Amino acid sequence: VTLQPGQALFLGPNLPHAYLLGDCMEIMATSDNVVRAGFTPKFKDVSTLTGMLTYECGPADVLDGVEEHGGAVRLYAPRSSDFPEFSLRRVTLSPSLSVTLGSSVSPRVV
Repeated sequence: VTLQPGQALFLGPNLPHAYLLGDCMEIMATSDNVVRAGFTPKFKDVSTLTGMLTYECGPADVLDGVEEHGGAVRLYAPRSSDFPEFSLRRVTLSPSLSVTLGSSVSPRVV
C-alpha cells in the first residue's frame, strides 16, 4: 500500500504492518506485547507470531479524513465504532485562524 500525503491507514489487532519509507505516526493501545515479524535485529517470537495473526486478505482501509472547521481540521477515524480512541485530528492553522476542539476520548499531541 502506498499512501499519499494526507492519507491514513487503519489496521485492526493482530495484523502485521511495517513502513519502509517516509514519516509515520503510529497510534496503538498501551501495551508491552509487541510481537516482531522481521526487519529488526530485535527478538522475533515466530511461534507466538504465527499463532496470533489474523490471516485474511482484502483491500487496505485507507482513510482520506473528513474536513472539519472549514478545512482547518481533518479527522481520521476508524470506520468501526469499536476503536474511537484511535482517531486522529490534523490541525492546520494560519496565523490569523483559530479553532476550538471539543472533548475527545483520544489523546492529544500539540
